[in-house]
Amino acid sequence: MIKLLDREQSIVTKQISNLVKNGWLEKRKSTTDHRQTELYPTSKTLDNIGDITEITEKVSAEVTSNLSEKESATLQKLLQKVL
Repeated sequence: MIKLLDREQSIVTKQISNLVKNGWLEKRKSTTDHRQTELYPTSKTLDNIGDITEITEKVSAEVTSNLSEKESATLQKLLQKVL
């Protein structure tokens, strides 16, 4: 996840800990590799997935509101390439 997000481990660890503490994620030891911890959404997350999706879409629309359709398409293409 750290590589995917391109953030320092301490920042990602702190954010994950906050999500676990607030009941949004559950951490479990991997059954296939004892060195890894897996993250799972909790019922709180699943119950609110519609709201989370709506907020994500609003933020995305706000961020790209000053872009033309072509610029927005280019930005999406570049973001997919980076991720």
